[in-house]
Amino acid sequence: GYGSLINDKSRTFTSQTGAAHPVRVKGLRREWDYHQPRRSMTALGARFDETASTNAVLVAVLPDHLPQFDAREKGYTRQEVA
Repeated sequence: GYGSLINDKSRTFTSQTGAAHPVRVKGLRREWDYHQPRRSMTALGARFDETASTNAVLVAVLPDHLPQFDAREKGYTRQEVA
């Protein structure tokens, strides 16, 4: 997770997760490039970029809790990273 998902309170407001472990993700760049029309705001997006790296958190999410996060992050697409 990145952006507001880094924040424990924000993340657990959506659903339960395991503990957050800070990580550095190589090959990913965060950008304020995602417009959310339903909230009339610009949100933090991520793009694959082999020259970049960014901070994030690694958290365990049970499969039956993923729909809550997908609803929260509507408009984003979950992507697997190495």
